[in-house]
Amino acid sequence: MRAVRSLEVVNVIKLPQDFAGPVLGFQWSPSSRLLLVANPSEIRVISALDGSFNATIRNAVAPGTKPAHVGFGASDAEICVVASFGLKFAVYDLASSKAVEIGSPKLFSLLAASRCFAFRPQTHHLALLTRTAGKDLISLHTFPTRELQRSWAPDTIDAQGLLWSPDGRWLLVWESAAQGHKLLFYTSDGHIFRTWSGPTSPAPEYKDYAAGAGIRTVQFSADARHLAIGDYSRSLYLFNMASVTETMRLQHPSSLVPRDTLQVRVSSHRYCREARRTRLIVNRFGRSRWVSHRQDRRFIPS
Repeated sequence: MRAVRSLEVVNVIKLPQDFAGPVLGFQWSPSSRLLLVANPSEIRVISALDGSFNATIRNAVAPGTKPAHVGFGASDAEICVVASFGLKFAVYDLASSKAVEIGSPKLFSLLAASRCFAFRPQTHHLALLTRTAGKDLISLHTFPTRELQRSWAPDTIDAQGLLWSPDGRWLLVWESAAQGHKLLFYTSDGHIFRTWSGPTSPAPEYKDYAAGAGIRTVQFSADARHLAIGDYSRSLYLFNMASVTETMRLQHPSSLVPRDTLQVRVSSHRYCREARRTRLIVNRFGRSRWVSHRQDRRFIPS
């Protein structure tokens, strides 16, 4: 461990010699007190600054396989593991040394596994997306026991993720891009509130949007007042979450045209033997600055 400002070594943690193989997980706990390090066969949770805590989880997945996701849950005492091939989703409680296993998580690839579950802010409820008998299922589990509170089948063919809003009021589930634009808005207790099926009053060049690919990314603002939805076009749709309506559409132009209000150019390029100084002037509101490149290859503002 190194300090951010001085980069001085604060603590050195030695892992056992039998901890071998590629590192699949390396993550801080929610309180930044613990550190998780995982390889294909073992998960270690250690105290970051001292030796006050040390926990080990072995054989979290079947022998010969690698977990698709390893990370902390809603608290420092929870470890979430998504097994390969969608065999199970496991939550390990380090405080009680117990585990809760749920079968058939919907997404289990390295890039998509983290989208099949989400924790509600404040209450830490777990929302999990699974698939059984060809149907998508969403389940809500209480904290900290992770007992099943409610489950239902969303109106989706191939759901690709779920997301809680930062204030915990909304749970979003979106359809695969191959199935077009479809985003489901659920209340915190799992009741459907609204379904978004694409942009309203699309531009003439996007009149055939229904034949194209659907949702690509969904992201809330930090205060949960706005929602951004991106698809595979050059448009970004903004929602006002107070009314859950589309309020703005941002479109990236096919070509960028510089405006007169901002110009960036190199007006002088000069080298010196002593310091190899390069003068870079940025004409923005009449301000400029120097940038020095010394012989030790460090950039120092002067």
